[in-house]
Amino acid sequence: MSNNQISSWFYTVLGVVFVLISYYKPKKGMESRFLEWLPKQVSISAMIILGIIVFAIEFTTALPYFYSILLMDGLALNTGLSISILLGYNVLMVLPSILLLFIYILFRGWIQTKLEKLRTKLVKAPLSSVLVGVAVIGAVLFNIGIRGILS
Repeated sequence: MSNNQISSWFYTVLGVVFVLISYYKPKKGMESRFLEWLPKQVSISAMIILGIIVFAIEFTTALPYFYSILLMDGLALNTGLSISILLGYNVLMVLPSILLLFIYILFRGWIQTKLEKLRTKLVKAPLSSVLVGVAVIGAVLFNIGIRGILS
């Protein structure tokens, strides 16, 4: 994936944007607006937004999957073997998410209290510490992107 110039440029530009955002000095009213943006409770819409964000960041991870389909087609594997390999791959990739869902269903109360404690810690943390985290993420994305461009 490091040879894919489109994803490398995407990561580089996104990293630069994150680093530039981290230099923004928050105003007095900014912290209250930021805290209002944090969800008060876990909801389906919050999970959908999280899924969209994760997809936007990791969209290139689907390309090896499509490449494996083309590779199996090019190797002329029989259909049953190709389907069983893809099913096994999908089970391995989806299994952690399903396990997390079952754990959440079983221990909903305990997990909810832990998430609420995490939210209160985030609320107490100054916005500048969040901006430092944004800068670190931006630097990592920039590093990944620039390595892909230069290779």
